[in-house]
Amino acid sequence: GKTPEEVFAWAAKTEWKRHLWDGLLEAAARSPNRDWLQLLTSMQENRYAQESLRSLLASMTLAEREVYWQERLKAAPRLVFELLIRIDDQMEPHEHLSPALSGALLASLDLSYATAVVSTDWSLRHNLSQALASAALWLHPQSLPALLKLIDKASADEKAAQWLDDVWQRVRSIAGIRRALPQIAT
Repeated sequence: GKTPEEVFAWAAKTEWKRHLWDGLLEAAARSPNRDWLQLLTSMQENRYAQESLRSLLASMTLAEREVYWQERLKAAPRLVFELLIRIDDQMEPHEHLSPALSGALLASLDLSYATAVVSTDWSLRHNLSQALASAALWLHPQSLPALLKLIDKASADEKAAQWLDDVWQRVRSIAGIRRALPQIAT
C-alpha cells in the first residue's frame, strides 16, 4: 500500500538498500506503471532508473508523454537542450509535438547563451547540434518558421558561426524538407 517513493525511501534505511533499489528498478522496467514516473524522474543520475523511465515513457501515448515533457520543461527550463534530446529518444518517425509544447520549447531555447560558449565547450556544441537537428524533425510544422527565425538570429553572431555553421545548415535543410513535404504530397 505504499507509493514507489515511500518504498524507495524505506529501502534506503536497510542494509539491503542497493539490492532492493535494483529490484525496484527492475520491476519498474518490466512492468511500466505511471506510479513510478515521479520516482524515476528524480533519479536522473541512475542508469537503471533512466532505462526504466525510457520503458515507461515508451508505453505512454504521445499526449501523455507531452504532459510529462511539459512538466519537465516547467521544472527546469534551463535544461531545454537535454530535454530536446530526451524527447528525441521517444519520438516515432510519424509523430510531431503539439503546437503548444513546440512553442514552449522554442520559447525556452536560449541560443545566445549556447552560441557564446560553444567555442570552448565541445559537449555543449555536440548537444546543441543534436538537439536542434532532432527538434527540426518533430516540432509541430507550424513552429518551423519560429525555429528558423531563432537559427537566423543566432547565426548572425560571427564568432559562433565558425563553430556552428554546419549545425545551422542542417537545421535549415531539415526544416526546409519538412515544409516542402505537404506540397509534394498533394
